[in-house]
Amino acid sequence: MGFIENTALQIWKQYNEQVSEHLFLFPSRRSMLYFKRAITEAAGQNIWVPECLTLEQWILDQSDVILADPITAAYELYLSARQVGFTADSFELFYPLAQVIINDFEQIDLELIDPDQIWEHASAWQYISTQEQHTSIWQEMKDTALKEKWIVNWNKLHSLYTRFMSTLRHQNLTTKGHAYREIVQNLANHHFNDFTHIHVIGFSSLTKAEVGILEFLRSGAQVEFYWNISPLLTAPGLDAGKKVVTWAEHFGQNLDLTMIDFQSPDTQIINTSGMVPQIKTISQILEASKDKAEKTAVLLPHPVLIDLFLKSFPDSLDKVNISLGYPLIYSPARTLVEWILTLWEKMEEERIMHRTDLDLIWSHLYISNYIRTLNLSLPDTRQLYFTSDDLMASHKELAEIYAPLGTPAEALDRLIHIIDRLINVQPDVFHREVLRYMKGRLIRLNDVLSPIAADVSFIFLKRIVYEMMQGASVPFRGEPMEGIQVLGVQEVQNLTFDTLIIPGMNEEILPSGKLKSMIPYSLRKLYGLESVSDLHATQSYYIWSAIAQAKKVDLLYSQNDDLLGAKGISRYIYQLKHGGVNIPYHEKFLDLDLSGFEAGSKEILLTHDYETRLHDYLQNKGLSPTALMSYISCSFQFFLRYILRIREDDTPRAGLDFSDMGSVIHDIMNELYKPYQNKNITVSDFKKIEEQIETLTEDQYQELYPQDRPDSLKIGIHWIEKEIIIRAVRKFIAYDRKLKGLTIEKLEATLENSVSTEKIKNVRLTGKIDRLDRINNRYRIIDYKTGQSKLVDKPLAKLLEERNPSHNWQVLFYAFLLREDLKSASFEVGHYTLKDRKMYVPLMSKRQAIHHETDLDTFEEVLIQIIDEMVDPQVPFTQTENTSRCTYCAFNIFCERQGE
Repeated sequence: MGFIENTALQIWKQYNEQVSEHLFLFPSRRSMLYFKRAITEAAGQNIWVPECLTLEQWILDQSDVILADPITAAYELYLSARQVGFTADSFELFYPLAQVIINDFEQIDLELIDPDQIWEHASAWQYISTQEQHTSIWQEMKDTALKEKWIVNWNKLHSLYTRFMSTLRHQNLTTKGHAYREIVQNLANHHFNDFTHIHVIGFSSLTKAEVGILEFLRSGAQVEFYWNISPLLTAPGLDAGKKVVTWAEHFGQNLDLTMIDFQSPDTQIINTSGMVPQIKTISQILEASKDKAEKTAVLLPHPVLIDLFLKSFPDSLDKVNISLGYPLIYSPARTLVEWILTLWEKMEEERIMHRTDLDLIWSHLYISNYIRTLNLSLPDTRQLYFTSDDLMASHKELAEIYAPLGTPAEALDRLIHIIDRLINVQPDVFHREVLRYMKGRLIRLNDVLSPIAADVSFIFLKRIVYEMMQGASVPFRGEPMEGIQVLGVQEVQNLTFDTLIIPGMNEEILPSGKLKSMIPYSLRKLYGLESVSDLHATQSYYIWSAIAQAKKVDLLYSQNDDLLGAKGISRYIYQLKHGGVNIPYHEKFLDLDLSGFEAGSKEILLTHDYETRLHDYLQNKGLSPTALMSYISCSFQFFLRYILRIREDDTPRAGLDFSDMGSVIHDIMNELYKPYQNKNITVSDFKKIEEQIETLTEDQYQELYPQDRPDSLKIGIHWIEKEIIIRAVRKFIAYDRKLKGLTIEKLEATLENSVSTEKIKNVRLTGKIDRLDRINNRYRIIDYKTGQSKLVDKPLAKLLEERNPSHNWQVLFYAFLLREDLKSASFEVGHYTLKDRKMYVPLMSKRQAIHHETDLDTFEEVLIQIIDEMVDPQVPFTQTENTSRCTYCAFNIFCERQGE
C-alpha cells in the first residue's frame, strides 16, 4: 500500500464511522479523489464519505469574494496600470507583463509580505554592485534623467498593487493570494466550519498564509497531519524531502511510519535515441504489462507530448485517463485560429483569398474531420484565387470562414461560432475537450475586449489571442479513475501505482521550469520567495515520492537532443545511481558504464569506459583554460562537468549577470577595433571609435533581448545595463588612447595548440583570447574582466601544490596557445578589469611584468604534469579540500557537500 492507502487505513482503524464527521484537507483534487476511494476500501463497506476538500477550495469558501479569471484579472490590472501611470502601452503589449506582475502579487500575498516594504525595495534595487542593501548609486543619481528612466515603472508597483486590489474588490472579485491574505488578517472574525477534528494530508510545501490558517485551526480543533515521508526522500544525495521534513517537525507527524513496509521498486533505466522512440517504447511496455490499467501511470514531463502519446497508444488498451493541463499554445486549436485570422486579415487588404491560405485551413485536423464528416468536396486544385461569394455559394457549410468581416472586432464572435460547429464532429474526446475549452476562452476574451472594440485590429487580435493561449491550459479532470493514468509532475503527488513510467529523464526536461518576475533575484531571496531551486526541489519531491511508492519503475531518456530540447542525462538518474537512495536498477541499451562512482567514496576512479571518455575529451573536444582551472580547483567537479557532461542549473537573475555583461563588452570592443587591426591606431582613429560606442551598444544589446520591443530597451534595467556597458567600454578605450604605438594584431581569436606526454599523445589545447596587441616591440595578451583580477606573483609549481585556481593558469594558457606568434619575443599577459583600482593588471613574476619563452617552457612542464595526473588510473578524481568553494558549486548535491 502507498501513502494515501496507509493513511486512510490508519484513520479508519482509529476513528471508524466517526470519520463522517471529520474534515479532510488535501493539496490537490487528485489526492482527494484517491483518498475517498481508499477510505471506502479501508471500511470494507458503504459509508458516508467524509467532507473532503482541497485546502485551497476550503479556504476560498471562507471568502466573500469571487476569484477573477486570468483574462479578467489581466485586463483589470491593465486598467489600473494606466490609471497609476505604470504604462502607456496598449492592452495587447501589456498582456504578457500582466501575467508576470499578477504572479508576483500572488506570491507576495501568499507569503504575507508587507507590500509597502517590498515595493519600496523593488523600486530602488539594481544589479550594479554586490552590496546587499540599497545600492549607493541610487543616492548618487539624485534626480538625474537616468534615475527618472530607472524608476519609470518600478516606483509605481506599489500604487499598481493597491489600485488593482481595490478595483477587484469593488467588483466583488479577488486573486487567490489576496483572498488568503485577507482571511489570515481577519482570522478572529471568520466563522470556520464547525469541525472538531481535521486531517491535513499529503502536503509537500506550505505558504506563510496557509501556515497561519492551519495554526489557527489547531487552536480551536484537533488537527492531525500526515506527511508523505519515506526513507528514500531523506537520502544524502537528494534535496527532495527537506521541506516536508521541516513541516513535519513543525506540525508533527501523525502517520505511523513504523507500520509501513517500505520496499524498493524494480527499476529499469532505458536509453533511447530521442523522444519519439521513448513514446513508442512506452506503448510496448503498456501493451506487455500484466498490471491493471488503473494501477499503471505514465508521467509525462511536458503537455506537448499528450497528442504524440495518444497517437501511439496501444490498440489493445481501450481506456486512458489524462489528468494534466494541456496548454492551448501546443494544441491544434492554436494553428486553426491563427490561420483563420491570417486569412481574414489578408481578405481585408486584398478582397480575395489565396489557395495556399485555404489549403492550410482545409488540411487542418479539425476542419478536415468536419469536411470528411459532411462529405464535402474541395474546389478544383487548378483554381488559385477565390472570392468570398464563390466559396460561400459552393461551400456554404464553411461560409462563416469565407464571409468578409465588417470590422476586425467581429472576428472573435465569428471564431466562437466556427469552433462550436467543429466540436461534435471530432472523433476523439480529447480534441472535443480542447475545442470546448478554446471556445470558452474566446468567449471570455470577447467579453473583456468589448469596451475597446473600436480599437481592435487584426495585429492586436493575433497577438492577444496568442498571449491568452500561452497562459491557458485545458483542465482535464481525470475522472473516473479508470484506464491508464496519464499524469503531470504535480498530479502524481501522493499517488501509488504498481507500474510507473517516466519519459524525458534528461536535463532541461526533468527538472524544468523558470521564474519570470519583476522582483530581482536578490530581493526574492531576501524575502523568502520561491526560487528556481525551490521549484526544482518540489518537482524532485513529487518524482521521488512516486518512485518510492511504485512496484515497478521505467525511466527513459534520450542519448541525443530531442524535440523537447534534451541536454544530457537528468540529475535524477545520477541521483538514483550515486545519491545514496539504495534502489536497485538495471539498464537497457545504455552505452555508458557508470560503475565505480559511489556516493560515499567521494571520488571517481578511471574505469575503462571513463578512460575512453576522458581521452576522447582531451584529444578531440580539447582542454580549455576554464576546464584546466576547474581541474586544479576540484578534479571531482571537473569530471562531472566535462567528462560526464552534467549541466548546471540556470541561475535566475534580473537582467544580465557579469558573464553576460562581459560578453557584450567583448563583442563591442571587438567590433570597435576590428577595422583597425594590424594598424597603428592614431588619435583621429580613437575619435571615430568613441563616436561608435553608443550605436554599437544598442545593436549588441538588442541581440540579447530579441523579444523585447525597442522602446522597452530604453527604460528600467535595460537602460541601467546599457549605461554600465557604455561606461566600461569608454573606460577601456580611454586607457588605450593614452598608449603610444598601439597595434592590435588579434581580436576574439580562437586558437589551438597541442601537447604530448608519456601517457597520452596529441592532447588538444583550445581557447579564445580577447586580444593580442603590441606596443612598439612588446606583445601584450589581454583578457577583459568585469570582475576582479586574481593574478598572483607565485610560481606555477606552488600554485599546483596549493590547488589554487588563480587566473595565472588562464592567461599563461593563452600565451602558450600563441607560442608560434610570439616566437622568442618578450610579452606581457594581464587583465583589463572594471573592479580593480588599476584598470590594467599584468601578471607579475618576481615583481616583473615581462615574460619570456622560458616561462612558456615552465608552463608546458607543469601542464604535462597535470595531464599525466588526469589520465593516471591510480589517481582518482577527488573533491577539493577547500570546502568554501563548495557553497555555490552546482554539483555539491552529487558529492554530498550540500550540508557542510
